[in-house]
Amino acid sequence: MKRFNLILLWAGLFLFGFFGLVMFGIVYLTSPGSIQNTNKFEDIPINISHYGLFDLGVVDVNQDSKLDLFTSNHSGKQSVLVNQGVNKFDDVFSDLKLDQDQSFPGLTVLPDGPSMRKAGLYIYWQGPSIFVHAYKIDSLGAVTGKIEIKSPIKIEQKNNIKTTVKQEVVEKGVTSSTIEFDIKGDGHFSFKPHIHALPVRFNFENSLAPESIFVGSQTISPSTSDFNINMKDRHGLAWVDFNDDGFSDVYITRGGLRGWMGRMPEDYWDEFFISNDKKFDEIGKKIGFIKDGCSGREVEWIDYNLDNKLDLYVVCGKSREYQPNKLFEQMADGHFKDVAEQVGLNISSEGSFVWLDVDLDNDLDFFWVESAGFYLYENQDGKFVAHRLGSTPAGHYSKNLTVADFDADGDFDVFSVSPDGNFLCVNVNGQYVLANPVAWGLPEKSVAANWLDYNNDGLKDLHTIPDGLYLQSELGKFEQTSKFSFKENKYSYSKLKDALASWFDMDNDGKRDLMLALNFSIGKEWWANKIAKIHGASDKQEGLKSYWQTSLMRSAISNSNHWLQIDLNGLAGNRPGIGSLVTVSTNDFSQTQQVGVSEGSRYSQGHYRLYYGLGDFSQPVTVRIKWSDGYAQELKNIKSNQLLLVKR
Repeated sequence: MKRFNLILLWAGLFLFGFFGLVMFGIVYLTSPGSIQNTNKFEDIPINISHYGLFDLGVVDVNQDSKLDLFTSNHSGKQSVLVNQGVNKFDDVFSDLKLDQDQSFPGLTVLPDGPSMRKAGLYIYWQGPSIFVHAYKIDSLGAVTGKIEIKSPIKIEQKNNIKTTVKQEVVEKGVTSSTIEFDIKGDGHFSFKPHIHALPVRFNFENSLAPESIFVGSQTISPSTSDFNINMKDRHGLAWVDFNDDGFSDVYITRGGLRGWMGRMPEDYWDEFFISNDKKFDEIGKKIGFIKDGCSGREVEWIDYNLDNKLDLYVVCGKSREYQPNKLFEQMADGHFKDVAEQVGLNISSEGSFVWLDVDLDNDLDFFWVESAGFYLYENQDGKFVAHRLGSTPAGHYSKNLTVADFDADGDFDVFSVSPDGNFLCVNVNGQYVLANPVAWGLPEKSVAANWLDYNNDGLKDLHTIPDGLYLQSELGKFEQTSKFSFKENKYSYSKLKDALASWFDMDNDGKRDLMLALNFSIGKEWWANKIAKIHGASDKQEGLKSYWQTSLMRSAISNSNHWLQIDLNGLAGNRPGIGSLVTVSTNDFSQTQQVGVSEGSRYSQGHYRLYYGLGDFSQPVTVRIKWSDGYAQELKNIKSNQLLLVKR
């Protein structure tokens, strides 16, 4: 008997081990791949919502010199992760009152519904649909009501709830939809709007008390039984301390309702949140940020006319048709007016941009790339004259532009990132020459790229996805390394589709750390979705064709190279000194950078710190600042290996 039990034990252990190996094999062989990290970088746990991720970036929200992180997620859950030090980030998004619907904190598009504990009616977004879920409703009696939205809708699920849908075309071709419902017991129904970022009205006709209605993931009850919920479809975020209270404010672009915004009866505008005792009030409409149907994408603060009052440039992406981009000039009273047409920057196509002083003539020019080619809009006394620099391949789409003086000749070069083909735009005496990056030892195609001085040797390196880090071993010569490349698993049904990367110094130790997000497509095979869930896709992935993985990697590189980091504190109106030129000089070498162009974000702005590697130079350096309004400042005998805060 003992022998029989022993045989059973060994058989059980064998089967357990066998199935364990099978599961390990499934996970390993079907993984989409991995970033080739080194033992010199430490993985830091961080909690970021992946659902609907659109952009991520770096900002010092509370101006404490510890850099924070933020995300944009369309109408999904966003994050503002405040750096608490010691590898810890706390999400304070709702604490700052940045929720998309201020009446219902926590109401976002999520992959899963809320926990249901109390008897009542739960209303929430799950994926692309709105759910109405009756839970233990018998004790509350019959519930009737209606839902109204200015969009075509489709009932997707219905269980034990009677619904009647009425849809009619009203003014300007807008479809008005009404769902009447009758609830007599537990059940649910869901509907999918064609346009989701619209006000949705719920009216329970006094059949249900507000305290028995629970909205969103935080199950907030409305104040009445007749209320609206409203998502915003957020895209780019531009951070700056606008009201000079020592706390960053944020402008947020939103989509254009699939081109229907101009036909809707309601007013729409991009949000501008101003801090008020470390919480935010929204004032976008009050100070003149007129939407005009613009499907907002990339956004940046800039002092384009050098009056020390920040202006704002917004790219309007395609919805039903292209809307012209907007340049909001700040007036003397703090209000804004769109002057893009007046100055020649009302571009009606989708693309990427960067503001920079191309010819070092003390004004800012505008670099633009679109599917038709590369353009430089030269600033001529406040008007912008377009110069075509060259063509792009048919269907070319630039993911982002990254700027640096990589050849150390004192002017700014641009690397254009695209899976259709990268371009290196070399600045030669104020004129751009389009070059094949392969000729410089750089990759032909990428989905993301950032210039940085990885090892603080004073030479700019280039990190790309998927090919990894290209070190500049000597001026103008790059060598590919395996560091931070993406190694694809050829057996996987998920393939790398996109990436977002920001290099920043999270602990002020002089070494750049990496915040990375990778986006993977999901195969069409029936099992591909299930495999994708093993590797991070949501359990409710409906409506999405890809999923994200994020990681934060802290540098533990040890070398003797010296460094200097600089934060500017300018005059009120442009505290970070956006557009200013900062040159750091040793005995025989100078490096010039411009504040506001070294973003890791694709559509956003907020990372204004400047990073200088000094190599083995250990003596004090000289720092020269040409502020954006032309004021010159020089600081001598500045010690290295510090974060330097420069006040004007």
